[in-house]
Amino acid sequence: MTNQTAAIPATTLFTPPGDGLFRVLAYVVMTTLSTGGENRDVIPYLDYTDESGQQPLQLNYLPSAEPGAADLYSEPFRAMAGSPVSYSVSANDVNGVYEVFLTVESLAHRQRL
Repeated sequence: MTNQTAAIPATTLFTPPGDGLFRVLAYVVMTTLSTGGENRDVIPYLDYTDESGQQPLQLNYLPSAEPGAADLYSEPFRAMAGSPVSYSVSANDVNGVYEVFLTVESLAHRQRL
């Protein structure tokens, strides 16, 4: 997601057809700051469901920062079949433009019979 200036509401990435082990990679960068004002944190989240229920995972965060500041985060997670995996970004009072890049890969996948 490029040229973002506000929060991003929960958005479904995919729905696993079977229980599986996945890894998410998140890269966040502040591209520009507007003049004046104070910049707040940009925080991406991944929501998924495992055997324990729904899990909110804070991927990383970009604190009040200068243009060009970036953060990279990688985390494995287990998701259950039929339960959507979604992302959102908390970006209240962002005073500039940020970008978020997400990749999710399957590490192990088991179909239910």
